[in-house]
Amino acid sequence: GQIRQAIADRQECSVVLKNYRKDNSLFWNNLFLAPVPDDHGEITHYIGVQNDITAQKQYERELAYNTSHDLLTGLPNRGLFQDRLTQVCSISSRHGDKVAVLFIALDGFKLINDSLGHVTGDEVLKLVSTRILMQIQPGDTLARIGGDEFVLLLPDLQDRTSLQNFAQRILSVISESASVNGQTIQITASIGISLSGSELADPMQIVQQADLAMYKAKQSGRNNYQWYTPDMDITLNKRLNLKSLLKNAIENQELELYYQPQVDAVSGKLTGIEALLRWPHPELGFISPEEFIPVAEDTGLIIELGQWVIEQACAFNYAMQQRGVATLPVAVNLSTLQFQRSNFIEQLQQILVEKQLEPRYLELELTESLLLDNIEHVIERLHQLKQLGIRIAIDDFGTGYSSLNYLKMLPIDKLKIDRSFIRDIVSDKRDAAICRAIIAMAHQLDIAVVAEGVETSAQAALLRKSLCDEFQGYHFARPMSASDTERFLRQYEIKCDTTAHNADSAQTLLLVDDEDNILHALKRSLRKEPYQVLTCTSAAQAFELLALHDVQVIVSDQRMPKMSGTEFLSQVKDMYPDTVRLVLSGYTDLRSVTEAINRGAIYKFLTKPWHDEELRSEIAAAFKRYAEQVQKRKH
Repeated sequence: GQIRQAIADRQECSVVLKNYRKDNSLFWNNLFLAPVPDDHGEITHYIGVQNDITAQKQYERELAYNTSHDLLTGLPNRGLFQDRLTQVCSISSRHGDKVAVLFIALDGFKLINDSLGHVTGDEVLKLVSTRILMQIQPGDTLARIGGDEFVLLLPDLQDRTSLQNFAQRILSVISESASVNGQTIQITASIGISLSGSELADPMQIVQQADLAMYKAKQSGRNNYQWYTPDMDITLNKRLNLKSLLKNAIENQELELYYQPQVDAVSGKLTGIEALLRWPHPELGFISPEEFIPVAEDTGLIIELGQWVIEQACAFNYAMQQRGVATLPVAVNLSTLQFQRSNFIEQLQQILVEKQLEPRYLELELTESLLLDNIEHVIERLHQLKQLGIRIAIDDFGTGYSSLNYLKMLPIDKLKIDRSFIRDIVSDKRDAAICRAIIAMAHQLDIAVVAEGVETSAQAALLRKSLCDEFQGYHFARPMSASDTERFLRQYEIKCDTTAHNADSAQTLLLVDDEDNILHALKRSLRKEPYQVLTCTSAAQAFELLALHDVQVIVSDQRMPKMSGTEFLSQVKDMYPDTVRLVLSGYTDLRSVTEAINRGAIYKFLTKPWHDEELRSEIAAAFKRYAEQVQKRKH
């Protein structure tokens, strides 16, 4: 039509033509047509010039594709995704339908890039995109919008349950292990899900909401999915606010170091101090490290902050030594990001030289999770630190995923048992067993053990019996400012409760009954006997006394609130198997008593009211039995 019109108007024209060769392959021409007049100005004929512009067309098409697609995976990019989302949202809102967006972020992808290189990283991204594409329907759109971040648009939303099943399926296919460039790699993902709502002005808000939900999935331990909820916006705003506050705090030097002493479990002498970061905000008061440390790690501020902590702690320690206050190592917590930096060791050496601190007075505390990342590199780096003379501790031990195989390869000085195991150690046989096992294992590897969060003398006594080496916690000292720490160290006197309350040779009897008058009557019956008699009215108090003293014989009432005598003695059997245990009761639930006797939890069953003579002879027999048991074990 354009050519016909040009001839009719006797004008020149330029058109692009789409042609096919004999073999049916497509090619493009650019045809330029111009009229040729004779001497009288009459047009006698036309001249046409044709160019093959197939290559140019191909280039234009590639250019258009590249501006709307991710070159690595071939998936749509953010721009194209936004167009499709806008279209889908306008159609669905007219029909009253909902649209789902899944925000998918890989877990630990940075580590793969850093340790195995970008080539392997790129292959992993291609593999993940292929795995997700195989799960989706023709109308769905999967896009890559950032380094390791994908978004998935599902226009034909079924019900919530099928969407949950679908999200779970995506998690499963991503987490299947694969061989990439000769390396076996297993990667997981965190997914956030958001649904469209009529009130959203900009469809991309759905993506932001799904992003927030993905962040929640990361916080919930990764490799799971979370739904967006409106309270996530509040959390995000708080985090953004905290981020800018933290930046200012670092610039204005608002943060300060507090120190918490550590003591030797046997001698009570001071063994070190741990530096702890505190943020006393002028308006908001103290902001908890649980709140600001994750923000510092997410934003990379932790590197600057970590450097500052090491500098401050080293300077403080050297100053104390110079003033003759104390000569102790100072422990500093290290973040994974800090430890992984290529120039970390050089920077550390520089700080020690600048602050004039001998390396043996610096201890670095690492978390177990740090050990999971590229273990060969970690081992090599730890050996470099050890060669410098720096001490190394594993913090929060028991809460991560330590491989015992790695533990024997690491040059570690200390393990710190996490406070969560210490809290109920006096009454919870599992916590007590875990602590005993950690201590025994560490000692086999020539590693010292520190218990964190020791708050009572009963906890300290039980840990001491379990051969724990050092204590840290409120029972000995709270974290204190630099000036208070100095005052504490100058005035420190060894606490008397570091030795057992009674000599091992004393025969110690524990009486447990919830009625005071019964306890008085029992004590009166035994007043002429050569025993140290301890009394209490509940199982909880009994556990405290058992931790604090070396008890050989226990007489417990059967009917007590919260826990029966047989239950109590069953637990005691697990924690203190050497004790000889008797039940005293006026009430007989024969089944529970028989069961307890059969399980070996009870040695004898005595009835109320008792005959003094009989009671005294039974208790004497129990002490004799205890002595025989100990003797038998020695031979």
